[in-house]
Amino acid sequence: MEREKARRLASVIATRHSTRKYGGPPIDPAVMDRLAQVALEVEPVDGVHARVELVQGAAAAGGLFRGIAGAYGKVTGCPAAMVLVADTSRPGHLEAVGYYGEQVILEATSLGVSTCWVSGFFKRDVARQAVALGDNEEVIAVSPLGYPAPGIGRIHDASMKMIQPLQGGRKPLSAIVRGSTLRIHEGGREGIPVWLHSALEAARLAPSARNRQPWVFESRDDGTVALFAAVGADFRPIGLRDHKRLDCGIAMLHFEVAALASGVEGAWTLGLGEEQPVAVFRSASQEPGATTVPL
Repeated sequence: MEREKARRLASVIATRHSTRKYGGPPIDPAVMDRLAQVALEVEPVDGVHARVELVQGAAAAGGLFRGIAGAYGKVTGCPAAMVLVADTSRPGHLEAVGYYGEQVILEATSLGVSTCWVSGFFKRDVARQAVALGDNEEVIAVSPLGYPAPGIGRIHDASMKMIQPLQGGRKPLSAIVRGSTLRIHEGGREGIPVWLHSALEAARLAPSARNRQPWVFESRDDGTVALFAAVGADFRPIGLRDHKRLDCGIAMLHFEVAALASGVEGAWTLGLGEEQPVAVFRSASQEPGATTVPL
């Protein structure tokens, strides 16, 4: 990924939010073409691919969604959607889906198009018919694409104020970071590298099912940062089929984008064993300049 693109995507991380009620104008064909191109350009994470297919038309896109989906209600009125497909025989496919999908979602956000991750409450049979599936491929998640219904911004802001306290809100960095070389204390005097602070903050803002943020980052003496997924209240490696790994893939993309936007190029290596972290980030280069930021 080029740094200019990383900066563009990083700039919308804080403004991206889930939208379920659509009703604005149709998406400009040029915007859809751009999103289709972005979907083709996403690089694999540690060699593991996923696939993003676009579905257009209110009937076809709206037919993907069903019932009450999570705390925010049913998805309605979307003129288009994205369908995320992966080869389920490949370890790491859930992380790849999160990584691929979130890159397209951030690009959509930068173009003014609203989205919403849906990995549970959608019509899988309809989704399977909407795209051509290869051997061992399955639809893992979908997202509507479109513009919010009139007034939906105010409704969203009000609903989030009510819902987030019930879900615990966003965790502070101190709750999602551990490690002997990375000490974060609320109100403390210690600091961390500027790029790492930006990357962790971007990961903290990554969307996840029920806003559970099922991850923790661990710095290591060799300079790498390991990502673990949560099981209950504990943070440790989990089964490959657990969809928390999809959430982790989204956080991985946020982390990498923000790191590159801050001048640090790096890549994730997937941990594909039960006793390994979900992934490990290794930085390949770092620009000189300010090294730490107080917390």
